[in-house]
Amino acid sequence: MLPGSVIVDLAAERGGNVELTKPNETVTTANGVTIIGYTNVPARLATSASQLFARQPLRLPRNDVRQEDERPLR
Repeated sequence: MLPGSVIVDLAAERGGNVELTKPNETVTTANGVTIIGYTNVPARLATSASQLFARQPLRLPRNDVRQEDERPLR
């Protein structure tokens, strides 16, 4: 990875998907990659951000379906 990259390992609670992940710690590698291994990411998000994230998957399919009265995209 490029220096300055950030990896958020959402599986840190069970050992992680990245070899250097440490549960509940932030690790910076020798080349400047930061690995975040928080075990409870949703609790660290603000309430509004969490609600926004929860609604997004529901809205995505609606955006892909064109209404009958709409003109086709060019």
